[in-house]
Amino acid sequence: MQTNIGPLHDLATITSNGTRYPQVSRKLFDELAGRSGKGANKMFHEFSRFVHRSEYTKDMLDKAREDWMDEPYVVAAVKSYLAMVIPDYPVPDPLRFRVEPIPG
Repeated sequence: MQTNIGPLHDLATITSNGTRYPQVSRKLFDELAGRSGKGANKMFHEFSRFVHRSEYTKDMLDKAREDWMDEPYVVAAVKSYLAMVIPDYPVPDPLRFRVEPIPG
């Protein structure tokens, strides 16, 4: 969302049939089986017995929003992420990372 103070962002979930667990995992086993397709069904069904897809709930998003509003947590997470992704980057000290709630 664009505002007079800049862009605002919020957590949300989206879904797409092309990226849903059953479609993506089935495609993976089809590719692993190769052109013959031999064994794809067996591998997929065996895999499906052990892996169960869960959906994000409203409660999970609310808890994630609470984490985002915890400034010491966010600063520590950003420092850790920067150190992992760009280890040669000198992280400013103190690192300031401000998160504010979206009005409304």
